[in-house]
Amino acid sequence: MRVRIVGLWDEQRSVHHWYITNLPVAKVKAEEIGKLYAARWTIELLFRELKSSYQLESIPSRKSHVVEAFLYASLLTLLASRALLLAIRRWGSLADRRTPTGRWARLFVSAAPDLLALVLDPAAMARIRERPLRNFFLAEAPDPNVKRSLLPERTGLKPAA
Repeated sequence: MRVRIVGLWDEQRSVHHWYITNLPVAKVKAEEIGKLYAARWTIELLFRELKSSYQLESIPSRKSHVVEAFLYASLLTLLASRALLLAIRRWGSLADRRTPTGRWARLFVSAAPDLLALVLDPAAMARIRERPLRNFFLAEAPDPNVKRSLLPERTGLKPAA
């Protein structure tokens, strides 16, 4: 197998990011390799979140229409989760605080029964007052380890943006 090694210089960190790829030079320029790998890593993280938090890994059937329904349910749950995260960031002080997506997904799943009750029965708000959801998300979503650098930052393996 023929491969090529691509080194991209990161001006901010003053380091090279190295990639091994079998993509031909004629089709993909070296400058694009880092962006492709960063996008691929984002997709990997989305699938990990879908499997671990939104039950995509435990589909209880082999029938294609059932599997398709569970796939759509998982994707819609992910979309609803991220839409709520964006709204919470706008409402509160999360814009400047790191909110790991895995942490957010677990919080979203824990609050899902209350969220569903609000959607299906707006009068449920009175019954859910003992745990104000907005305050719960604002308090629990930010990473409590703000001084700890992320693994990619500690190792210098941060994907090229």
